[in-house]
Amino acid sequence: MHTRNALSMQIGRTAELARTFGIDFFSVLTRGSQYRVESLMLRLSHACNYLAVSASREQPFQMRLSHTCNYLAVSASQEQ
Repeated sequence: MHTRNALSMQIGRTAELARTFGIDFFSVLTRGSQYRVESLMLRLSHACNYLAVSASREQPFQMRLSHTCNYLAVSASQEQ
């Protein structure tokens, strides 16, 4: 009986997340948090009459890479 209640609560929570983010039920379970954030931002921008622009599938591959890189070197401190 406890397992059925836990499953029912999980289904209800997933359905509520799908409703909140405006995505389908299955995407709540399978997609990452960036997808949720973007869907919520799109809903809010649409409500404010903003137009969201995104890159085509080819555009990210055509972007030039930056020639400068900053590397972060982390090392353990030596106590004496």
